[in-house]
Amino acid sequence: GQEITTTGRQILMSLFTFEGTNKAMVSEVHQAGRGEPVALVHFNNDEAEQMMASVSKHPGGVVHNLLKKKQFPAAGAVKVMKKILTSQMCSEATQCEWDPETYSITTKEEQEAKERNDSMRDVKGFRDIVAELKAFEKKEVKAKVQAG
Repeated sequence: GQEITTTGRQILMSLFTFEGTNKAMVSEVHQAGRGEPVALVHFNNDEAEQMMASVSKHPGGVVHNLLKKKQFPAAGAVKVMKKILTSQMCSEATQCEWDPETYSITTKEEQEAKERNDSMRDVKGFRDIVAELKAFEKKEVKAKVQAG
């Protein structure tokens, strides 16, 4: 229950860490001015690239899930999120699905689109023409290679 004073930079540096070592994934945080967008300079490896891709997709979902993973108390997590994210990002954050192994975030819109696509495939008589075309093209290319 102790109150801690910190900066958005410190929060981001401690949130984005490598699995296992807990070392910072972000090497620098830049911001032109108060309330301006933040630029993160991260290490050049697959883990950091995937994390930053997810942050670009939905910062709120990523921050929410990282705070939860690091076992921040709920009230403290809400305060942190309100300090560094927009209201919309905060309200949408709990609707995102987080995969901690791949550092991937799936938004509510993506989940709904997948469900619509899946239900469409369940309709009797559905044909995936795109998949059939791709399979046909592979056969055609293979036949040309064998003939050539």
